[in-house]
Amino acid sequence: MKRIFMSCLLFLSLLGASEMAAAACPSGSAPNAAGVCTACPAGYFGKDSGTICQPCPAGTWQRNPGQTNCSTTDPGAYVPTPAATSQIACAAGTYSASPSVFFPQNPNNGAVSCTACPAGSIAKGTGSARCSPTDPGYYAANTGMSAAVMCPNGHASITGSSSCTKMAPGCYALAANGAVCVNN
Repeated sequence: MKRIFMSCLLFLSLLGASEMAAAACPSGSAPNAAGVCTACPAGYFGKDSGTICQPCPAGTWQRNPGQTNCSTTDPGAYVPTPAATSQIACAAGTYSASPSVFFPQNPNNGAVSCTACPAGSIAKGTGSARCSPTDPGYYAANTGMSAAVMCPNGHASITGSSSCTKMAPGCYALAANGAVCVNN
């Protein structure tokens, strides 16, 4: 009976020692299997008590080890998976806005994907934070376009068009209040 009691005391004292070691780790680190404080790896963070390293959630990333927080994605970038060490630029034809636009209730979350630009707008290059409307005389018929298409001869469009309109003879452009025509 005394032997069991001593074993229990030894177990409890070891448990207390590991908890004390865990509590003694600085923020940004956690104890490894041997109880030695080790910096959290890149893609992870350690807060407050230094007892566990947690993966950065999707939409955030951390390139440096030993950190206490993760970085939110920049506008024009996304992070699709947890424990990321870098962010990915949105492809041409897509965008991601600032986190506060997508997640006003929790601005610490970033983009986990990019959104295709709607018809009538384009994102020319990679890493776009917004889409731009097409210029007059051009159109973007589909979502996710990276370049606008010029209207064919005899057709015109206004800013932000997803199609062109066939013009009557003598007319050459569209305006907010109708067609612009040449009087004969």
